[in-house]
Amino acid sequence: MLYSSFDIKTAAKACDKTQFIADIRRHDLPIEGRNFAGRKAYSLTDLAVALLIGRLRDYEISLTSCRRLLERIDRNLLRDHVDRFAANEVEDVVLESLSRCKM
Repeated sequence: MLYSSFDIKTAAKACDKTQFIADIRRHDLPIEGRNFAGRKAYSLTDLAVALLIGRLRDYEISLTSCRRLLERIDRNLLRDHVDRFAANEVEDVVLESLSRCKM
């Protein structure tokens, strides 16, 4: 499945789609859109990276620092794991919620 720039912006918790797409280029973030039917389309791996950026932004980490942290991730391994997840080849998924709850 392909995702739009709006989906990427929403996953990264950015306010403006155009600004975030410019930030991807400016900070050399590892999100690579492809032209599909005259528009940019993004893969599930790109969406996963955008979710990571959104989580890092929750902790007020700058996009420059996000890029440095994301460089540590092996993109090929991440893509392989995301593809396995999308193909339902993963039996168990462990999710950890780091959100702050008000009680």
